Amino acid sequence: GAAMHNLSMKVKLQELMQQHGCDVPQYETLENGPPHQRRFSCMVRVSMPKPHDAVVFPSTEAHATKKAAMADAAAVA
Repeated sequence: GAAMHNLSMKVKLQELMQQHGCDVPQYETLENGPPHQRRFSCMVRVSMPKPHDAVVFPSTEAHATKKAAMADAAAVA
């Protein structure tokens, strides 16, 4: 289901980064909306092989959960 998809996108990104000798991706989650209707977006920072700098990938939309937002950003990366 959705939870497995969310986990698999993050795992795939982490494995890809490790294969290329890069640092573990860093996630930053942002919250918006009233407390009873929170929406989450996320940015993931991916370290690139030297001499390149890190690249930041945003989620494509706001999500109902932090995990979904993180998976979205991982999929974009």
